[in-house]
Amino acid sequence: MFCKNCGHSLEEGVSYCPVCGTVNTPQAPDGMSYAYGEPDEQMKNEMAGQALKWGILSLAFSASTCLALLGFIFSFTAKRKAGEYRRMFGALEGRARVGHILGWVGFGLGLGYTIFWALYFAIIFFAMAISFGGLM
Repeated sequence: MFCKNCGHSLEEGVSYCPVCGTVNTPQAPDGMSYAYGEPDEQMKNEMAGQALKWGILSLAFSASTCLALLGFIFSFTAKRKAGEYRRMFGALEGRARVGHILGWVGFGLGLGYTIFWALYFAIIFFAMAISFGGLM
């Protein structure tokens, strides 16, 4: 079961969250309690927004050639946030899905540019070493 306020994982039978103190005893219309609590729309929107925010940052930094490594790193955060959303609410929807997709695009761009720049500097280093007679 998860806290409907902060999303903290709760043990079975616990009626309050030890992190935020919220009482977590949701009731279904037929009187039976939900196993994982009712999805809180505010939490859902906040988690989807975080996935989208990190996805946008991932894409923006990956597209800038000099900061591609940061975009590559941010892509993991975007995918992690989308994964948390999926575990909490079952499926990726709306902004969470877009954040997940942008995270993958940022991952590809960041990885590509990082490899490009690593090879570029390696070639320059070896060319300079050869021209100064360091490798022969």
